[in-house]
Amino acid sequence: MKKTTTTSNKADQLVDLRKAQLRSFVNNELHGHGKREGMEVFSWPNPHFDKLSTMLTSFPFPVIWIGKHEQIRCTTTYYPETIEKIEAALIYDCAEIQFKEELIEKIKTIIATGNLESAMKARENWIGERIVLLFSTEGENAANDIEAFSKLIG
Repeated sequence: MKKTTTTSNKADQLVDLRKAQLRSFVNNELHGHGKREGMEVFSWPNPHFDKLSTMLTSFPFPVIWIGKHEQIRCTTTYYPETIEKIEAALIYDCAEIQFKEELIEKIKTIIATGNLESAMKARENWIGERIVLLFSTEGENAANDIEAFSKLIG
């Protein structure tokens, strides 16, 4: 009898693990939020850099990118073709820009706000048609960051 219970528990654990993996996979995809204040709005938790760079360069309009410092720095450093599409990089996870000077000179606008609310306030400078707003995040708090962003965009 105990064997059946143990096997059942292991089976349940495997099913739960698989469900968690599938949720994780789905949550790592680009999500469209439609138009807000004239902008096309997207969010993307834990994007892979190669997919992120492909998406950035394929957007039909300039991008206002609200993201974490390292995501923006790494993407623009290793995929320099993305720089042309970025109208503004709004860093929300720190209040200090730690990019190399040559990268700072190439990106049109970089603002380190230190928090998401301030980054959303700063993006108001670019509200309008023919603009893409992209929010990206990563790490343990990605789900909370996405939830906070979703609340801020309404």
